[in-house]
Amino acid sequence: MVIPRAPAGAARAAAAQNRDRTLEAVKKLPAWLVYTVLRLLLIVVPLAIFLLLFGKEYWPVWVIASVAIGFTLSYIFLARFRHAMAEELVAARSRAKVAKGDDADEDAEIEASEVESPEVEASDRADEDKA
Repeated sequence: MVIPRAPAGAARAAAAQNRDRTLEAVKKLPAWLVYTVLRLLLIVVPLAIFLLLFGKEYWPVWVIASVAIGFTLSYIFLARFRHAMAEELVAARSRAKVAKGDDADEDAEIEASEVESPEVEASDRADEDKA
């Protein structure tokens, strides 16, 4: 029995389409989450390899070595994710500053529109005279 096969070009196109869907799903995740997970993987995988190959006797050494390896690899290979995370943080901070700026403007308007009552002014003058 002969099974019909799709042309090679169609298989490549389907694989590219699946890859694009996966990348879109990853792009929807927050950059800080993707960066953190990848960085943890770059630390945990070497640690697991060290523990499997050399045993648990010197586990503090393996932890230090795997952290050093993970930091080095993340610095080299995760620059794009690090920059995306930094851009998200800057955008979040600028949104917070805009909101604070609006609040400050509103507070200034309220303070400018408030008029002190004569009783308050009289009590302030009396306090000044006593001093």
